[in-house]
Amino acid sequence: MSVRDVVRAELRTLRRLPGELDESKMLEAPVILKGLGGGNADIALSRLLFFSRHHKDDRDIMTALATMGYLNEADSVQARLDDYSLVHGTDARTIRRWSDRGIDKLAQLILTNAPWVDPRIALDVKVESDTARFKAHFQVPRIIGMRLPTLRLNGDDYELDFSRLKSNELHVNYATSWYETPLKHEETKAKFVLECSGEMVPTYVLNSTVKSADTTIASYLSLYRLIVKIQRSK
Repeated sequence: MSVRDVVRAELRTLRRLPGELDESKMLEAPVILKGLGGGNADIALSRLLFFSRHHKDDRDIMTALATMGYLNEADSVQARLDDYSLVHGTDARTIRRWSDRGIDKLAQLILTNAPWVDPRIALDVKVESDTARFKAHFQVPRIIGMRLPTLRLNGDDYELDFSRLKSNELHVNYATSWYETPLKHEETKAKFVLECSGEMVPTYVLNSTVKSADTTIASYLSLYRLIVKIQRSK
């Protein structure tokens, strides 16, 4: 069985399962779960429902999602077909045909036309002697609505001035200039918190350079934020 056939079968499984289309249903579609969410059911569901916003005028795709339980809590696929047929003034067999075509289209989108490609935020940090220099890059697909990233430095809001760079038909690119913050000898830590909100969870990247032997940089993700800590030996 091809990957396309597997994805189609899993989409039909989502349609057969009772109740609303939610995170628990995504666990029953392991290939879609891995492909859309990297194993995370919340992200996989968000990216699947992303199609409802960017293909809202496609009757087949919207029907497929509706019969899977999107905005419909009916316990059976037949009940969802009947509900949707009443909305559109047609019979349940026609709704199923639309849904079948929509499942084929969703499989095609999932495999070949990835609108769930995440926004990407990169933070460059260079530590030299008693100074930390940093700048940010932001790349966002044109079809995804995102706010510009924000930064907190040692607990205080830090204004980032993003300039739009040369872009293409797929992405819009932004970047800041270099900023500096002092690292005083009596202070052993500096903390950056980079955050971005919008339709999708961004991918965060840290590029760090340390030219001081007594300094280390650590980073981790927390609630969709990138946290970077600069630690200096006393």
